[in-house]
This record gives sequence, C-alpha cells and structure tokens, in this order.
Amino acid sequence: MAEVPSVSIALPAHNERDIIEKSLDRLLSLRESVDFPWDFEIIVVDDGSSDETAMLVQNFIRGGEKVRLISHPKNLGRGAAVRTAMAEFHGRVLVVLDSDLSYSPEVVGALAKPILEGLADLTLASPYSDGGEVINVPLHRASISRLGNFVLRDSFAARRPTSTSIVRGYSKKLTESLSLTATGKELNLEVLYKTELLGFTILDVPATLRWPESRVQKSRGSTFRGVFSLAPVAKSHLLFQFSSRPGMLFGGPFIVSALIFLYGSFTLAASFVGKVLVGAESALRVTFLEGAVTVYISSLALVAALILAVLFYVVAQGKQYFEEMFVLQSRIFYSLKSQSE
Repeated sequence: MAEVPSVSIALPAHNERDIIEKSLDRLLSLRESVDFPWDFEIIVVDDGSSDETAMLVQNFIRGGEKVRLISHPKNLGRGAAVRTAMAEFHGRVLVVLDSDLSYSPEVVGALAKPILEGLADLTLASPYSDGGEVINVPLHRASISRLGNFVLRDSFAARRPTSTSIVRGYSKKLTESLSLTATGKELNLEVLYKTELLGFTILDVPATLRWPESRVQKSRGSTFRGVFSLAPVAKSHLLFQFSSRPGMLFGGPFIVSALIFLYGSFTLAASFVGKVLVGAESALRVTFLEGAVTVYISSLALVAALILAVLFYVVAQGKQYFEEMFVLQSRIFYSLKSQSE
C-alpha cells in the first residue's frame, strides 16, 4: 500500500465484536479485485464500544494489516464518528461504510471512482435511485426508510432519492471545506445541505442495500421497539426539514388561516348584500350582530395569518443570513488553510 493511499475506507463502529473481523476481511479482499485498482487504507472509528471491538481491530493491526484504529473515550454518536474519520483520513477520497457492510465492499469503487475522476465531490449510495435495490430488509424498516427519504426529498436544492444513508464518498477538498456540528444521524442531512450551499457536485450512485442475516435476526421480535427507537431520528429529520424549508412549516397554517378569513368575509359580505336588497334597516349593524361568531373567527384567522407571514419572513431572512455567512466563512477558512500549506 502506498504511503498516501488513493482511498480511505472508514467504518464507524459501536459494540460490533460479532461482525467487525468479518467486515475487515471482506474489505481487505478488495486488494485481489481487478475492479478495484486503487491502493487503500481502512480506518475503524471505535465510538466508545464497551465490548471487545477495539481489541479485535488491534489484532488485525498486530497481524500486519493496514488498518488504523481511532477510539472515542465514550459513545459520541455516529455523526461524531464520521467527523473523526473526515479529520483523520489520508487518502484523496474518503468512503464511509456501515460496519456490517449492508452495502457490499464493491460499493467502495462505485463511490470513489467519480470523485477520483473529478466528476463529483460527494457521492451517495442510493438504493432508491434507478438501478438501486433493497434486499432482505424487514418490511417495517424498509417502509420507514422509504417514507423518510420521500418526505425529505424536497429539503434540498435538488431532489435526492436517498438522503439519509451514511454510505458516501467524500473528496478531500470537500471535507476540508465543510464545517459540521451534528453528532448523530442528522449529520447525513447537514452534509448534503452544506455541500449544496458551497456549490460542490453531488452524485447519486445506484447501490444495493442488503441486510446481513445477523442483522435481520437481531431485528426480529423487536419490531415495535425498533420503530419507537427511530423517533429521535424522525424528530431531528423533521426539524431539519422545517429549518431548511421554512415554507413547509408556515405555509400550511398560513393557507388555512387565510382561507378561513376569506370564507368568513365572503359569508358576511353575502349576508350584508342580501339584507340591503330586501331593504333592511341598519343592514351592516344587523349583519355583524347576527354573524358575531363569524366575525370573531374571521378576525382571529386574519391575525393568525399575519403573524405566520411575519414569522415566515423573519425565519427566511435568518436562514438567508446564515447561508451567506456560512459560505463566506467557509471560503475564507479554506483560503487561509491553503495559504498556510
């Protein structure tokens, strides 16, 4: 392996003693693959495991394999593990995989090649793109994943068929340009959002997601617990969607409030005109007295619509200010870093 590898493969791992050795063996087999002509390193980011994961990886290292181990003193979250890999990899391209290789080792080449050829800065393993596939994933988990990616598809400048997968390829320039804060699974969305802001090229790569049988067995008997365990992830994804597209949060309530106000106003106007046509005295006063409830509800709807419009404007302006400042600061930081090197 060359001193500076073309590809760095990162495996975030937390309590993976049952699978980590098999995963490393499968990845090391890429050396014999004619479809993978690049030199590579493997980085295992042990995210505060309480089992023998780190020890088993050390055994690989003592056996002479080109594997690096980086350990967190405690469990910080999958996003934190990915950020550690971004800061520590040596290659021209970083490819992050699931520790159980739910996407086979061959996806490394599919994700790395477009970046090495200068066609993309970020590549996404996408089972929901044309040519992608989902195999051996329990129905409830597959359904939740499809629904989540469907809901999130409009959260970005370009529609993405898959936005939540951790399995991605990153160029060195991209990782040096990104300033990230998330430590959990929401990092996947933060990366996409900020990569678009900085104008880097993103490519969806059709891939096959195939759960190993051990993961399927583990999920059996815990269907409801597994669904509820995804609640924090769903919450963070919804919050991201609302912050990236505030119109989705304020638009619906604003439209409902505006429609209620318009309907009430039309009803009152029709009642007033009817009374005028029949020659009723004090038609306007009678209309308001008879339609007191309608007046009250319409007034509340108007106030609500105005408040929502103002809130949307404030949030949209804040979002625009954040995006402009993020892009400016990122460019300044990257420029200063390039000059120092």
